Amino acid sequence: MTQAINDVVDPVAAVEVVDPVGVANAVVAPLVATPVVVAPIVAEAVENWEDGIDFEVDHHSKWVRGELEVTKGGWFKYERETKLQGLPIDIHQKHYCELFSKVYGSDATNQVNVLLDHGAGPFTNLGKRFSCDYEGAPPDVKGLTDRQVVAVDPLAPMYHGILTQGKVFNTLRTAYCPSEELTKCIGHNTVDFAVIINALDHSKAPLAAFVESLKTVRVGGISCVYTLLNEASSMGGAGFHQWDFKSNESSEWIIENFKSKAQHNVDNTIRPYASRIPMHVDTEGQDLFCYKKIDQVPP
Repeated sequence: MTQAINDVVDPVAAVEVVDPVGVANAVVAPLVATPVVVAPIVAEAVENWEDGIDFEVDHHSKWVRGELEVTKGGWFKYERETKLQGLPIDIHQKHYCELFSKVYGSDATNQVNVLLDHGAGPFTNLGKRFSCDYEGAPPDVKGLTDRQVVAVDPLAPMYHGILTQGKVFNTLRTAYCPSEELTKCIGHNTVDFAVIINALDHSKAPLAAFVESLKTVRVGGISCVYTLLNEASSMGGAGFHQWDFKSNESSEWIIENFKSKAQHNVDNTIRPYASRIPMHVDTEGQDLFCYKKIDQVPP
């Protein structure tokens, strides 16, 4: 799951962005959504979440077919062509390589071997294999190359239909897994790095989903969320946009339900087993929340 087309800040001007999503008309086999099991850490979840599926899938179908005007030039043309080749999107590649350098230094090549992209949509932003061997990369992570990428999404069965119809066979296809159930699909302590890119706020229960990502990460590993801020408010609660992400005065990550206005302080909730890693995003209205796992997550 990725974002709606009118959510996106133009990266040509803003430099750092996330990938777009919008509306199209797909001819795809219908998906019967599997109910999401919400972790006990938070009972609040979006009702009728499945109502947003068509909104999400329609765009990806048109995007793959190259029918969206926005993908015919500029950064979005680059993004589409890069993903269709199974290569990493440069802005995300740079963010995470800089993160690995900051946290692990020269030991990054030993610390990062398996990367999980959940809520990945049809295409992971990390590429078929992940590498930090690019021009301008921090020298201490240059040797971090050819690393395993695992990509999952709750709408994967529908995305497989879109890719097959579009004759797209050169990408890492996502496997089925809701973020709220990651440990059922990935296991506990099995990956070094997890990320969800502008999709956690589209989840049925985002706090539960993020805690699940921390369970999949080993102690010493990292889980991140790249997101637009207050997206539900800017979208008027349309489709999957039911949660606002924001920072409070103490720069702590806050999740707010668009309808009920109930808030959850993520930093306070996960403090016993995860510590915040300060990261900077230049683009206004976007943020990157990253946490290093310091202890096992309670059941």
